[in-house]
Amino acid sequence: MRSLVFLLCWLTACGVGAAEITKLRVWHAPDQTRFVFDLSAPTTFTVFPVADPHRVVIDLSNVSSRQRLKLPPGVAERVRGLRQGRTAAGGMRVVLDLEHAVKVRQILLPPRAPYGHRLVVDVIDPSGFVRKPAPAVATAGAGLRTKPD
Repeated sequence: MRSLVFLLCWLTACGVGAAEITKLRVWHAPDQTRFVFDLSAPTTFTVFPVADPHRVVIDLSNVSSRQRLKLPPGVAERVRGLRQGRTAAGGMRVVLDLEHAVKVRQILLPPRAPYGHRLVVDVIDPSGFVRKPAPAVATAGAGLRTKPD
């Protein structure tokens, strides 16, 4: 029994069985930004927003990443930056630095071809849109047609 406990402790310390973030995919829409963390195995996680300054914290248990996670261009309207680090419990913390307060929705998805395990985190703008287009302004002589009387 002691040798089994020792073996389990040793495997945990060596990271055997730990999930790895294999890829980060990001989609940006007018009303939300979706983060998809592709994982090598399922994991437990906690996602919560924090104010002052606004950010979203994603804690992943027993997860690592071999490379630095990066934000793609074009998400700066809502997400200013992304930071990552190790937790004391051997997990990983990802912090999304935000422009303003948001709502958060998350789900852990099982494998489905062609993807493996995925953690999906939606950062939703509560107002519906980050930037609404300015109304068109017509100037005299701009070729506008008027309806004949």
